[in-house]
Amino acid sequence: MVSARSVKEALGFLEAQVKVNFIWLDHYLLGKENGLDFVAEIKKSGSKWKNIPVYVVSNTASPDKVRSYLQLGVEKYYTKADYRLDQIVKDLEKHIKFVG
Repeated sequence: MVSARSVKEALGFLEAQVKVNFIWLDHYLLGKENGLDFVAEIKKSGSKWKNIPVYVVSNTASPDKVRSYLQLGVEKYYTKADYRLDQIVKDLEKHIKFVG
């Protein structure tokens, strides 16, 4: 597991070829860019990271924001108010078992 606090830091891990099975992403990252910027970068056409599954976990869920993430190709968008942490972790464990 690696943890990044900004889009730049997260892209740095990917560029350093750290093995990533999936990404748990909080929309709010430090710096000018947010989670949408990060997902847009890794899911763009030709990206070597476009097939990494991304799960977004956020405090807010405006319909436009959720739609934007889903259109970019994230696996699922979790709103913290609607899901308990243990539910999110169980979903991610299913993914890990599927990949592993």
